[in-house]
Amino acid sequence: ASLVYDGSAKAYTASAPGVSGFRITYVGRNTTSYAQTTTAPVNAGEYTVTATDTDPNYDGSRSADFTIVKAPQSLTMDPIGPRYLGFSDFTLVGQSSAGLPVTFESSDPRVIQLTGTSASILSLGSCDITVRQGGSENYLAANPVTETVTVSVPLPEIEVALSETRSGVETLTWLTSGALQNLGGVAYNRTRTYSYTIRNAGQIPLTGLVLSMGGANPVDFPIMFWSGQTSLEPGQRANFSVRLAPTSSGAKAGILSISSNDGDENPFLVNFTGSGTGSFPPVFTSSNFISGQVGVSFSFQLVATENPTSYGASGLPSGIALNTTTGLLAGTPNAAGTNPGTVSASNAAGSVSQTVTFAIARGTPVISAWPTASAISYGQAVGDSVLSGGVANPAGSFLWINPGNRPNAGASSQSLAFLPADTNNYESVTNSSLILMVNKAVPVITWTNPVAITYGTALTTNQLNASASVAGNFVYSPTNGSVLNAGTNTLTVVFTASNTNYVSPVTNTVTLVVNKATPVLTWTPNPVAGLTYPEPLSFTQLNATSTVAGSFSYSPGPTAVLAAAIGGLPYPLSAVFTPTDTNNYSTATISNAVWVAKGTPVI
Repeated sequence: ASLVYDGSAKAYTASAPGVSGFRITYVGRNTTSYAQTTTAPVNAGEYTVTATDTDPNYDGSRSADFTIVKAPQSLTMDPIGPRYLGFSDFTLVGQSSAGLPVTFESSDPRVIQLTGTSASILSLGSCDITVRQGGSENYLAANPVTETVTVSVPLPEIEVALSETRSGVETLTWLTSGALQNLGGVAYNRTRTYSYTIRNAGQIPLTGLVLSMGGANPVDFPIMFWSGQTSLEPGQRANFSVRLAPTSSGAKAGILSISSNDGDENPFLVNFTGSGTGSFPPVFTSSNFISGQVGVSFSFQLVATENPTSYGASGLPSGIALNTTTGLLAGTPNAAGTNPGTVSASNAAGSVSQTVTFAIARGTPVISAWPTASAISYGQAVGDSVLSGGVANPAGSFLWINPGNRPNAGASSQSLAFLPADTNNYESVTNSSLILMVNKAVPVITWTNPVAITYGTALTTNQLNASASVAGNFVYSPTNGSVLNAGTNTLTVVFTASNTNYVSPVTNTVTLVVNKATPVLTWTPNPVAGLTYPEPLSFTQLNATSTVAGSFSYSPGPTAVLAAAIGGLPYPLSAVFTPTDTNNYSTATISNAVWVAKGTPVI
């Protein structure tokens, strides 16, 4: 027989006709160690049971083999669920139906590492967590149970729900981003409020929470009862409400935007619709900032909902009037400034006022003709040019913007401004392209008449020494090194300025007096060779020379017979030299003497 272990003793009984009783004994067999005993075995194994009669009238026994087989067992493991990197260790829980201890295994210790029942998260990824029980003396090994666990980055997760409480019981209707919430219709001066909750269903804090209402009619869906909380811990909730409070009749639409650090629903959006029913007072939809300009025709239409039947206004700028039936503001402003005002609109349901700002800018003068500018010379400032003409409205004056500029020669584009006399109500106007003619400047050449020189003296920088008020090049005529004839000569210089803003070339002249040169005369020896009376004078004595060509006239002349010296003195001689080039040389004289000895008479 084969019996399954269940923790109870497996006792046998015996019976035989007429036999009053039996003694039952058990003993292990094969590999089962179980000493013979009358106690029935409990544990799994192979046994022999023997029934021996105890009736004195009988004598007999019978044996039979039986086996207690190991019982099966099953395992369960508490769900692990998704896990997140950076979170603390967690404990594994598993049970054997036999109550035996279990063990756990991780298929990838790089992702989740196990130490007994403690699990440590090490990295992103997936691994299998398995619970095992290998069996015992009385139980078979259990089939392992495995759960695949994914380790991911922990994230915040925003959830939004409509919260309704009836009889003290809250019902949450969870919304998807972009869901539509129709709040119905509300009459003038009535509202309808709906409550909502935000929950962080993620694993890390939901931060950066900001609620805002946008869409076509955000003012008709105010956010109520929001604490301004900016973060939610995992599992934490925060409540708010949205109220339908229409400011005018007709369909309304708003979009609630909930910003946060949720990676895939930022922002979380809820679309709200509703309507205003019945009659409402007007609501202004036109801008509360109204601008214009002095001197420019102005028109601005006041616009309000609910078909106003009349309009009003106060604090209007000078020159502007209101049509109280149509709401048209029109006219020509004549005073600049920014001033507050009030406009109103009315119908049968009531009236509404709106504070507005009137911003009237200064006007732009009309320039019919810009003035002309007189020419200046290079080196003069723009302000040296005289402006003439020019027509503008309103009255004012034309001024150079950069009067200190000193432009190059040529047509120069300069900036001019018109400055109105009424600067409170008119802007200045500029013209950046008024043409100003700048003439080339005439360089100043300084060159005085040189000191007179003597014929034969070559020209040098002592005479050719002109200077100019600016840098440039001088060309002289006659040139350096030239020798001029005696008389009054004209020297000429042509100056070319390096700077093209100056007139070039410029010519200047001076006069130079060249005096006649005096010939150098020589008459040696002195006295000349002597004579003996009555020996006549000859060119032996009359032998003067000159450095230049010409002729000598002697006194006394050749062939003259001079008397013998009287009183011990030589006889005086003189010569007048007349140069051949009388234009450049002057007449010169020279003196000498001759001894005349007494002659010896021939007896």
